[in-house]
Amino acid sequence: MEYIEGKELERVWGTMTSEEQRDVVRQLHGYLKQLHALTPPHPGAVEAIDGTACKDFHIRTNAEGCGPFASVTDFQEFLGYDWLMTRSEVRARFPQHEESLRICEQRAGPYRTVFTHCDLAPRNILVKGSTIVAIVDWEMATWMPEYWEYTTCAFANRNMPTFWDLMNEEGFPEQYPAEFGVERCLSSIVTRY
Repeated sequence: MEYIEGKELERVWGTMTSEEQRDVVRQLHGYLKQLHALTPPHPGAVEAIDGTACKDFHIRTNAEGCGPFASVTDFQEFLGYDWLMTRSEVRARFPQHEESLRICEQRAGPYRTVFTHCDLAPRNILVKGSTIVAIVDWEMATWMPEYWEYTTCAFANRNMPTFWDLMNEEGFPEQYPAEFGVERCLSSIVTRY
């Protein structure tokens, strides 16, 4: 960060005009499309870029990480999706997430794996004016299910609602509100570490 002339978006977001904020979000949209268009070395596998364990602070805080996983289904089983989806007594405790659970259950076909930053937040985006000059903090970048960038970004940016609202409107090439609902439900039940 010391070698790049720019400021953390988090520090300047409040001083930007709404059009400058939208411009930054549109740039992020383009970068995310490029990242998600990369071809994974093992399509369908959830793994770090070198095929080893995933290190994502949304899942684990230890140095070993988790996985790698041969498929998104294996990854979701590790996270507790099957447990949540098949236990009516658990689901009954979270009626506010039932629609999200039902949508994800009925999803046709498997999720693709895409290259994901895993910590896309204004603190990791450097700008000069309203131009993105760098995205930093890539140590958690992995091949993840296509919804993961969306859900982790939603969790990471709760303290900057205007940024998240714009990202939700224009920043993501594809949106996954149902998957975010399932992740919210799981995070209220299970501590991942």
